[in-house]
Amino acid sequence: GEVKVEKKDCVVSFNYDAYLPEKYVKYPSQRMALYKRIALIQNEYDMDDIADELLDRFGELPYQVENLLRIALIRANAINFGIKQITQMGNEVRMYPDGFDIDMWSIMSHIAGSRLRVVMGQMGETYVVFRLKSGENATALINKLFEKYIETVQKTEKK
Repeated sequence: GEVKVEKKDCVVSFNYDAYLPEKYVKYPSQRMALYKRIALIQNEYDMDDIADELLDRFGELPYQVENLLRIALIRANAINFGIKQITQMGNEVRMYPDGFDIDMWSIMSHIAGSRLRVVMGQMGETYVVFRLKSGENATALINKLFEKYIETVQKTEKK
């Protein structure tokens, strides 16, 4: 008798290599099993757990694997926050919300400062733009933004 709430998906696209290299995980069946587990990442604990397992089984994580894990965490958080798409375009990261939660974006705007702005696109679609500084890693930065947002919300809820 429970009502099943269907979570929407989020398409995430960054300008980084993000995969399990064949030299790192030799067998295709192992790679496929790991991709499935990585797709199920829901929080930082899950990401760290898989990273520790990879480190134990296969050695030091290549940058492609680190990127893959960061992107999986971004996707999980984005789904929870109601974001349907995140795309990197040069020095900008665009986040397309599914609906628009003013409180969420005002908190994120406060955290990110002047680097975050809300834009109404030509087709009437609202999106949020986050400007990167030269040399910044977009995935690490967006994960940090989401992490600070979660901390801020948790502090507010405790009051």
